[in-house]
Amino acid sequence: MTPSQRPAQETHVRATRDWAPALQGLFLRWGILAVLFGLIVYLSMVQPQFLTITNWTNLIRDMSVETLVALAVTVSVVVAGFDVSVGAVAGMAVIVSMMAMVVYHASAAEAVGLSLLSGLVIGAVNAFLIVRLRLPDLLATLGMLFVVDGVQQVFVAGQTITPGMTLPNGSSATGTIQPSFLAIDQGRFLHLPISIWIMFAVAMLLWFFLSSTRVGRLMYAVGSNQEAARLSGVNVGAYKTGAYLLSGFLAALGGVVLAARIGVGEQLAGDPYMLNGVAASMIGFAVLGSGRANVFGTFIGALLMAVMVNGFTMLNVPYYTQQAMLGAVMLAALALSYAVKSRG
Repeated sequence: MTPSQRPAQETHVRATRDWAPALQGLFLRWGILAVLFGLIVYLSMVQPQFLTITNWTNLIRDMSVETLVALAVTVSVVVAGFDVSVGAVAGMAVIVSMMAMVVYHASAAEAVGLSLLSGLVIGAVNAFLIVRLRLPDLLATLGMLFVVDGVQQVFVAGQTITPGMTLPNGSSATGTIQPSFLAIDQGRFLHLPISIWIMFAVAMLLWFFLSSTRVGRLMYAVGSNQEAARLSGVNVGAYKTGAYLLSGFLAALGGVVLAARIGVGEQLAGDPYMLNGVAASMIGFAVLGSGRANVFGTFIGALLMAVMVNGFTMLNVPYYTQQAMLGAVMLAALALSYAVKSRG
């Protein structure tokens, strides 16, 4: 290499070094959103029905339960916890609401109230196990998952709760499922299913609570460094308890929407939503390079998964292939999230 060529090569190397971090930063920040946009463009090209208003209304309605359950997971992760009982809590809400109306002749409002109360009770037990007994979050909530699933099956005795079902004493259930309860998902407001409005309202309120209130910011502080928060005078136990109560409430709300959708009390109905909820919450870590649990990221994660499921179903992709693809997306999102943390 001649002396005249050496400065040009050094300039090229320096330019490459300058551009590489910038490109990496763009990828880490916008990668998930780029994947979502690219997927929407691809599906709209290969399946013309994908971008129709009807399909997107159904898509967003379908993701409402998943989003509420994912937000429940997100709240627990904010305080460095991990609630894997959310699917079981949603399933319990389905059973409680249907039993209240079909067996005990409760009104729709009473059924909703009892379902949400069941979520708060389970969240309180989780908090007691984690905060007072100091059990690891994952183990405590995993144990609660099995307990709640078992209680559901005891309640229904292997049956699906429907009007006219045979009760253990041999009589028939004479209650009915209230139309006002079914309207929670099947009713419409401004041409959109009410469940969509519930999902957006809850997401916006939770986003405001976590990002713009003192309590929300202290919850993030607890999750970021629990010991530092304690030394600063923060009641760590109280904030973790509040997080698990809120997690139980949100999961139960997701169960109420699910019950209004399926219209029967099916045992373990909420279990499939646990993995999807966890995946959506974890994908949210990588959205906009946040590197932490956040409401907007969780919503984008749920939307990405809903778009994948909807699009692949329209393309007749086998369900087992869909699961593999969803898992791959979650792993890629986690890799992006940890890359963000290590880069910071």
